[in-house]
Amino acid sequence: MTSVSSSPAACVNSARPFGPTRRRLRKRDNLLKVNGYNEAFTGWGREDSELAVRLMNTGARRLDVRGWAICYHLWHRPVSRAKLPANDQLLQTAQEQEPAWCTSGLNTHLPKTAH
Repeated sequence: MTSVSSSPAACVNSARPFGPTRRRLRKRDNLLKVNGYNEAFTGWGREDSELAVRLMNTGARRLDVRGWAICYHLWHRPVSRAKLPANDQLLQTAQEQEPAWCTSGLNTHLPKTAH
């Protein structure tokens, strides 16, 4: 689970629909509006793309930070890609149904008043 800090923005990876680079700046309010990352994803793949689709569904605008912001990718052990077909289906559903909110996200970790 990716945590959202109390800062005005959180640096997270994003998906190709937001542009050719995967580094983007996300406003905390926008992450709360879509309930953050969808925790229905397991293993490797597509969670960033699905988050980007839901953000676009709210009308969130892309802000390219290349050249003026520092983003870090935390090293982690390689994760199994065995669940990639199921993750592909979750992404396809988000693209077809155009939801903004996921049912299993930040709401399971934040106090009720935060979202």
